[in-house]
Amino acid sequence: MAPTAIVSEMDLESMEDLPGASTELMMYFREADRDCPANQGSNALEKRARIRALGCLSKMLEAMTGSQECWFQAALLLDGSSSCVNLAKLPLTCIAIARILVKFEFGGEKRSSWRRFVHENGAALKHARDFAGWVDMTFDCKTIEITHRAVCEQEAEVLRTLNWEVDGPCIEQWLYIYSVRFEKLTDITKMRRHPDLKMLRAFVLISARAILMSESFAPMLSQGDLALGLFCLSLMLDGYLPLTSLKPEEVDEADWCESMSILNAGNQPGGEAAEDGASSKASSQILEILCLAVQEDKKGMCEKVHHVVRELLKED
Repeated sequence: MAPTAIVSEMDLESMEDLPGASTELMMYFREADRDCPANQGSNALEKRARIRALGCLSKMLEAMTGSQECWFQAALLLDGSSSCVNLAKLPLTCIAIARILVKFEFGGEKRSSWRRFVHENGAALKHARDFAGWVDMTFDCKTIEITHRAVCEQEAEVLRTLNWEVDGPCIEQWLYIYSVRFEKLTDITKMRRHPDLKMLRAFVLISARAILMSESFAPMLSQGDLALGLFCLSLMLDGYLPLTSLKPEEVDEADWCESMSILNAGNQPGGEAAEDGASSKASSQILEILCLAVQEDKKGMCEKVHHVVRELLKED
């Protein structure tokens, strides 16, 4: 994007090589986001089974790594590999995805953890077997027995389906890029009131997980779009932008304000929400910085915010 009244061409050039958040990396992520199988709107998994599978992955990753660090990546791989998964294979698929991620993210560091999948007393394996039992009872089917060979075969099938692309950009990576770039630009412009990015990031991650775990979630909403929409929304709900600043033109203002009121009451990340009349020079400055940070025009941001607002207000 072109330099503006508050950000010079030299300032913009400094964003080009920002470590871990360069403009080039963001454009590469955008292309990968568009091409990701998980974002093609073709998720074949039964909705209740998908949610339980995500819960199973959460427990397995916690048992193996002691954290939820890879959960958003696991969700991306589960949705991306749905075309090779049926109910009978779903527990095996969860194990395969967890193994892939632990090996990819940690290498030899967690080798003993993923090997314990084939051990009778492994905590992660117990979660997978509990999930298999739920699938059997709920859908009156017989899941494939969890054996070392079966897991390895399903792991290979998942990798083939994903074309071995297991490091696609997930919400946490997108959020890091947006936060770093936004913080850099707010420092450059010497804004007097800086958003609490730690609080905003927490809001985005909690909200994103709630959306991904919803039965009504639409897979065509990519994790990149989800991160961008929630990041922008958090700035409105936290009072840094007027509530109508990112309202799409075609949306009725009264309906939009009602939606913002509901979200602010239930999901407020901190502080007081800006009133619609609170637009000021500072708000305009933040909006300008936001467009530059995420490399998106206002119309594009409005569309993505509208998507996440609808997802947050859906009822399963």
